[in-house]
Amino acid sequence: MKQKAGQTLLETCIVMMLLCLIFFGLVQLSQLSASKEILDYAASCGARARSVGFNDFMVGKVVRVAAIPNAGRLLTPEVIHPANPDDLSGTPGRAWDYALAAQPASPQFPVESHAIPLYLGGDSWGRLPAILDYEYWNSSTDSRGAIDYILHDSAGSGLGVHTSQEVPLWTPLHRLIYDGDSFPLGGDAILENHYPLYLHYD
Repeated sequence: MKQKAGQTLLETCIVMMLLCLIFFGLVQLSQLSASKEILDYAASCGARARSVGFNDFMVGKVVRVAAIPNAGRLLTPEVIHPANPDDLSGTPGRAWDYALAAQPASPQFPVESHAIPLYLGGDSWGRLPAILDYEYWNSSTDSRGAIDYILHDSAGSGLGVHTSQEVPLWTPLHRLIYDGDSFPLGGDAILENHYPLYLHYD
């Protein structure tokens, strides 16, 4: 009887490990899918900025801002996250309501919403990190996670932007499925070249 109980326990552990592996794999795939959508969006924002006549510097800033959800931790400006916010104190029900709120309060949101216009208005790359900076914006320090872009001319009158990022993998046991700590993703967008219309003077 004890041998059967031990066998059942072992089989249960093996099944649970396989289920956890599948679950974490699905979570990681959903994160990669969301990251791909963000890179496509950043590419379309960059192509839109280029198509109305913005220079490479401005296009780079637009691409970075559009890809903020993929940019990792906010480094500058520093945001102090309260250890026990009022929304999470009290009953577990209040914490659950906070988690499911359509627009949960975040101390980082107002800081970002005020810093982004200043960042877009910055006049040189050297001054921008003091205004707004994220973990994966500086590609020179760590290529893993860095968000890059390439401008290119497509056939005809189109302007294109290709964004790329080595998206870090964070789920446990990802090495059992994929040999690496990051996965290369890219986004593409091509728009018609409109800036001659915007810059046309009679």
